[in-house]
Amino acid sequence: MQIASAINKIGGGIGFKSGARVTQFETGGYLGQTLQPPVYTPSSTTIVNNSPDLTDKFDQLIAVMEKNNIEQSKRIDRIEVLQVTGTVTAAQRKIAQQSKIATL
Repeated sequence: MQIASAINKIGGGIGFKSGARVTQFETGGYLGQTLQPPVYTPSSTTIVNNSPDLTDKFDQLIAVMEKNNIEQSKRIDRIEVLQVTGTVTAAQRKIAQQSKIATL
């Protein structure tokens, strides 16, 4: 309440509860008196340009990306997984041996 009273008095209102200490700067003024809220400034600006040349280049970019996606899909479809059964058997034996050690 004391702090709220001091803030109210600084803002031109009345002080209703004493006890808060307000310190002034040596040159006058209070801490926070000249503070302003931040101003939003975007880090980049967007410029809209509807030139036909730009539209053609954008269409070319889309065509190239579609072609790359098709080629990539073809390669993904040809991926094969080969499993050597000997390594699976060895891993299973190792797990069985570890479980035997842990049992009484």
